[in-house]
Amino acid sequence: MDMVTSTTGRRRRNSLRRDEIVDAAFELFEEGATDVSLRSVAARIGASPMGLYAHIATKADLLDAVADRVLAELPGPDDGTGDWIDAGVDRAAAHLAVLTAHAWAVPVLLARPNPGPAAAMAGEHYLRTFARGLDPHTAAVAFTATLAVVYGTAAFTTAAGHSPDAQERDEVVGRIRDVEGLPHTAAAAETLADYGSEEQFRRSVRALLTGLTATH
Repeated sequence: MDMVTSTTGRRRRNSLRRDEIVDAAFELFEEGATDVSLRSVAARIGASPMGLYAHIATKADLLDAVADRVLAELPGPDDGTGDWIDAGVDRAAAHLAVLTAHAWAVPVLLARPNPGPAAAMAGEHYLRTFARGLDPHTAAVAFTATLAVVYGTAAFTTAAGHSPDAQERDEVVGRIRDVEGLPHTAAAAETLADYGSEEQFRRSVRALLTGLTATH
């Protein structure tokens, strides 16, 4: 027996670290686990579930922590130069890229939109960018509206498993135009079929921010 393991062969409570527990939960999600719990994390790191409670008290705390770990991958503040709308579109696109890289995190984050310090800092960076062109109130509107576009697109693309390719878009356009009595929908079929693509995502965020500038 050593100072790390107990007589049961499990890790001693005082040998555990919070970041190690969160990393283990993150790895389980990345490997495809759909129901990560304190028990499954404990098994992963060779500890007893009771040993985790000093660091992570509940499953909800665990999910908050692992969701915040994902958001810690978002970019830091922009350098304050160049067009603020371009910077805002790039920030939103980077946010979407992180979510689509960790598809399992989308429903977790939708259920807990402000899980911890990384989430708060991500919001601060958005607001800092938007403050270059908008007053604080309108910047907050831009932030929440942009999040709606980011998470809506992420939910759509991760559910589909990918962004639409050219063949899929053509098939959707054909189905839309085959429906009678929807002339306006048919006229916009190509744009509607492109929903979920990065190009349309960027166009949507840009239109949103430009529109708020016009009302500012």
